[in-house]
Amino acid sequence: MSNQEVVPAAPAAELAPVAPPVVAVAEGAGQNLAHRIATYTQRGYLVQSQTATQVVLVRPKTKINHLLHFFITLFTLGFWVFGWIFVAIVKKRTKSVIIHVNPDGSIVEQSV
Repeated sequence: MSNQEVVPAAPAAELAPVAPPVVAVAEGAGQNLAHRIATYTQRGYLVQSQTATQVVLVRPKTKINHLLHFFITLFTLGFWVFGWIFVAIVKKRTKSVIIHVNPDGSIVEQSV
């Protein structure tokens, strides 16, 4: 057997978890954000995610009653076909809105 000295390994440097930065928001901004959320949910949007300073709202696609639009087009002698096309284009997509509260209390809306 050889005469080797056992040296303990140096302790690994422990990394302290880094907390996310705390954002101070002006007074009343939470109420303004809640009011905006209520306004959008009345319009049919759903809350996808929410934090203290940001919310993501989504309005899902709505189903179009093509049979009803067909009969309206017949009744109006074809004039409603333009309205039908417009409704079909607008209602077929999903809309998303991101609402963010800045530190000064102003609210920024971004359509996605």
